[in-house]
Amino acid sequence: MSFLKKTIKEAINIDKSLFRKIFFYSIMFSAAFFLIIQLFGAVSGFIFSKITESSGAVSLENIDSANLEGYSSQMYGFLFLFISNIIIFAAALAYTYSFFENKIWNTIFGKKTDFKNTSRFLGLNIVMSVIFSIVLFVLFSLIAKFLYGIPKLGSIIFFSVLLFSVYLFFVGYWSFGKTHEVFRSLKNIYLVGIKRIDLTIFEMIFALVVAVLLNLILLLFSWLPETVYLVLTVIGLQVYFSWFRLYLTNALKSVKL
Repeated sequence: MSFLKKTIKEAINIDKSLFRKIFFYSIMFSAAFFLIIQLFGAVSGFIFSKITESSGAVSLENIDSANLEGYSSQMYGFLFLFISNIIIFAAALAYTYSFFENKIWNTIFGKKTDFKNTSRFLGLNIVMSVIFSIVLFVLFSLIAKFLYGIPKLGSIIFFSVLLFSVYLFFVGYWSFGKTHEVFRSLKNIYLVGIKRIDLTIFEMIFALVVAVLLNLILLLFSWLPETVYLVLTVIGLQVYFSWFRLYLTNALKSVKL
């Protein structure tokens, strides 16, 4: 019972000023994310409208070879624009996320955010995303092959590894916030996140319980209009992850890098 009280006390005993700053940057990211998605949808819609317009203006009955060649070139041009649009907006999303996440961890550790360390943080994100995507793909393939007849067990294993991967992502972010070094942060994912899991195991279980409770609370408001419920969910998630970052940092305060 005393251990539970200690855990709850540690969860509540976070820097309120830092929490407000982190939450502010998290909401700013959510707003930027929404604007980028809306802009992407608008540009994609415009490209598709031009493709439809061009397709409707061409009749297969009276088209000659010259017109066909011009039409093909136009379609290739639209395809190039569409692919370029995806690449540009994906890069914008990745950099925007890296900027705000880097800004948050620099705020926690009292460090300056600039183009250099944001670009390094983006590199860390890319490497971690590739590594964990490969791990999850291999795991999913193994589950599909060996646990095909036991879907519930396979789902439990997959989502457990997925949650652990999210935890390791945050360990990588925590390490980068302290060191601004990509390879050192990747190394610390193993040295701190896996090898020294004993430092955070109880805190992470508690954080998982809090996440489940938050999800149940949000479900109580699912009757609200879709847009209102979406905004409420985003705010709830940003409150949770703002708290989680500080909670994880406190749990790892004894670690020296």
